[in-house]
Amino acid sequence: MEKIKVFRPWKAGDPVYSKGIVSAISKTGQYTVNVEIFGRTETFTQDGLFGIDNPAPSISFLPTEQSMPFDEIEIAIDTPVWVRSNEGVPWEFRFFSHFAGGKLRAFDSQKKSNETEQTCPWKLYSFENPFGL
Repeated sequence: MEKIKVFRPWKAGDPVYSKGIVSAISKTGQYTVNVEIFGRTETFTQDGLFGIDNPAPSISFLPTEQSMPFDEIEIAIDTPVWVRSNEGVPWEFRFFSHFAGGKLRAFDSQKKSNETEQTCPWKLYSFENPFGL
């Protein structure tokens, strides 16, 4: 099984990193995230910005890189996946094989692992139906 990051909203209790300081989120709202830093509450946007006019995130879910919160989920071989090579082409239905070289690889021609070993790399993918069905 392979793992992928699935981004989610901030939750109270999540660890948060800001300028080398480790804290935890004390409260979240529809548009804001409150963090206790040195005994006072700092308010950030849901995008991790100190204010809507600041272009760079100020809080992060990871200590070594800017990141929104995520959960890691396991993806099994033959999981249904929608793929496309770029934004201008229609989505195609395939079955997941693995990740390699920074791209998702899916089995060719809508076949599963017990039907073929041939895979193709895809730049864009979604494990949720992009048509909302």
